[in-house]
Amino acid sequence: MHRGYARAEAQDFITAEVIPSFPGDEQVFSLADDSGNVIEDEYMKYVKELLAEAPYMNSMVDKIAQDCLKEADTEEASDGGCNPTAIKLAHCLFRDIQLNCPEDQIEDKQSCEMLQERLKSGPPPQSR
Repeated sequence: MHRGYARAEAQDFITAEVIPSFPGDEQVFSLADDSGNVIEDEYMKYVKELLAEAPYMNSMVDKIAQDCLKEADTEEASDGGCNPTAIKLAHCLFRDIQLNCPEDQIEDKQSCEMLQERLKSGPPPQSR
């Protein structure tokens, strides 16, 4: 079932596969180049493998993956900082997987509905 699977997989995706290393460190992530840009072929392959255990997502995987790639690839790194594309991509994948989960695959409908409403409303306002 969907509950738990996506959260753990999204966290693995964020911490082990996409987030680029700090500038100057050896590149150890397979889905990003030295500049932190996502390698599209590797990314698409990974997303398909990630969702292979969720066959109910098969009809949506390409659309979700492509939409998130387009959404995340909107900014350049600022003055030697990290490229934000990777974290935006991971967030988009998590969000779109959660929002597109078929109802018959959800174990805890109340929690899922609360999460989906939060995801639909966007990020909370930032405090200064």
